[in-house]
Amino acid sequence: MIEADGQTVASGEIAPALSTRVLDWLGTESAERPAPSLLAAFAGIGGVMLGLGLLIAIVGENATRSKFIGVGAALIAVAWAARSFVTVSAIKSMAVGVALVGIPAFSLGATVSNGTDSFWTGALLAVLFLAAWALPGFKNRNLFLALGAIALVASFGSLSARDNNASQIEKCQTYIQQGDFDSFDAKCQNLYASDTTNGVLPLKVTDNIGEQGAIYLIGAALFLSLTWWLDRRGRRGTATAFAAAGLVTAVTGTALLANKFDGSSGGVFVTIVGLIVCIVGSHGARRTTTWAGALMSSLGLVWVVAWEWKPKSSSSTGGVAITVGLLLVAVALAAAAIRSAQPVESAESPSAESPGQ
Repeated sequence: MIEADGQTVASGEIAPALSTRVLDWLGTESAERPAPSLLAAFAGIGGVMLGLGLLIAIVGENATRSKFIGVGAALIAVAWAARSFVTVSAIKSMAVGVALVGIPAFSLGATVSNGTDSFWTGALLAVLFLAAWALPGFKNRNLFLALGAIALVASFGSLSARDNNASQIEKCQTYIQQGDFDSFDAKCQNLYASDTTNGVLPLKVTDNIGEQGAIYLIGAALFLSLTWWLDRRGRRGTATAFAAAGLVTAVTGTALLANKFDGSSGGVFVTIVGLIVCIVGSHGARRTTTWAGALMSSLGLVWVVAWEWKPKSSSSTGGVAITVGLLLVAVALAAAAIRSAQPVESAESPSAESPGQ
């Protein structure tokens, strides 16, 4: 038993109470995403163009951090004011596009110095996009939630590629420039080992790519889990943002990590990730997510079959396509049999007729 808000509650009731508070905080707007609108589409893209035009015109050829910070902050302020105090729908949609330019401009100006710092840029992007989505003005604009989630994963993914290896490569290049080949031989042989993964990049660099891929896939697993959870509770609008973020991070992580596998195992990996994405999309009646996952799985199967078959003629290449086609149809038939054997879904499940991401 635990004291909570002056009342004694069972510990098992804490999680449901917390989830209820979160869903209540999201509000009714999170239930369904806004219907597609020509007005919103044109006005939003127009806002992006206006923001870019102002940024380019004011920053000019002599770009400085202060200019990016100033213009970015001004665009964010104008966009927030338009969303908060203007009632014309086209202007409110335009403000979203202006903010999509202002937030990255401010983040770049505030974090980039003497090159780039991708971690802090991504972290600030995530904070600003998520704050815009959560606070009055842009609240429940799902595009901001999706971009903030992707930026958050990207910022942590960049950590695995920027530290030790970047500094070690720089040191090794310095040794060569100074003619200090003894230090180079002693300290850089492992970095430029002969067992490179592709004959061009050092092994440690490609190892970092694999680490980044794992981080992206962890983020994808989190976002797709949230999509599943929100869909089951009828919050399809917010779930759409996480579905988009999960799809982008899953594709990115799969592409980065697939090169770590030998032979057909890479294809198996791509197939499994695509199948998970497809299941989550199908559960929430999300067309784009479902088809993207199915496409990933199909490409993975092509990889596996082609690697094992190693076609050397047009007829054998056709055989690969036929084999993959039969496998995909078999998966569909198996899924249909499993679904028909299950009981009818409860009322809390999302309607299959509702359009989704």
